[in-house]
Amino acid sequence: MGKGRSKQVFQLLCLAKVNSSSYYSYVLKGEKKLGQLGVEKTIRALCFDEDQASAFRLLVAANQSPVTETKEALFKDLDLFTSQTGKEIPESDMDYFLFWYLPIVRELVCSSHFKGNYAKLAAAVVPSISVEQVKRGVEFLLKLGMIKKLSAGRFKVSEKVLSTHPKSRHQILQAYQLEMMELARRALGESSNRDPVSLKPHSEKKQFSSTTIGIPVKLLDEIQNKLRKLRREILTKAAQSPETDLVVQLNIQLFPVGEWNASHAK
Repeated sequence: MGKGRSKQVFQLLCLAKVNSSSYYSYVLKGEKKLGQLGVEKTIRALCFDEDQASAFRLLVAANQSPVTETKEALFKDLDLFTSQTGKEIPESDMDYFLFWYLPIVRELVCSSHFKGNYAKLAAAVVPSISVEQVKRGVEFLLKLGMIKKLSAGRFKVSEKVLSTHPKSRHQILQAYQLEMMELARRALGESSNRDPVSLKPHSEKKQFSSTTIGIPVKLLDEIQNKLRKLRREILTKAAQSPETDLVVQLNIQLFPVGEWNASHAK
């Protein structure tokens, strides 16, 4: 951060009545520590988003920890927030989620296992889709720039890992998420008269867990941060993997199913 930018930040923090600029100078020099209250005030003053806030908390904790092992562990966690694990899909490219199978086709067609046989690729999608859907999907992915065409009918991903902003509420993305929940229902092994096809053959590769827990509201942020950390760890691991043999769907849901508040208490 340059001197001019640092001065602007200090002025902003002072205007927000967080601390004096001299106090932050001492913090940067390691002569003073920033307490938890000061950390949260700083986050609010600088309007950090969730990831930035988590990274800032880790940075402060790591810098101020007197224990070497703890400091190293915290900096390792910080790497997950500062390292680039893939491209964030902009709102303008949300058509990528128009059809539930597009992200699956993207992963399969760019694998070294794809030898130009679209029928085999169509059968590899779970549940299977038509050859026509695969071909149109590949054309659409090329148009969106999500994949690149190589020689001899091969393809490669433009980015190893794609993700969306955690606060995105785009209509197409929400519809896609609902379709993935339906796919999860089918993967659980249940079927209905409307759609009797289940995903039972892949039972050994599935993991389902549901837990209802009571927590204090102040614990919610910590839980959400842990879930974001886990997701980043998985994305980082995937980005570092050279080959794709299996395409999996990871759905993470955390939502209130009961809450005491002032209106209920009356």
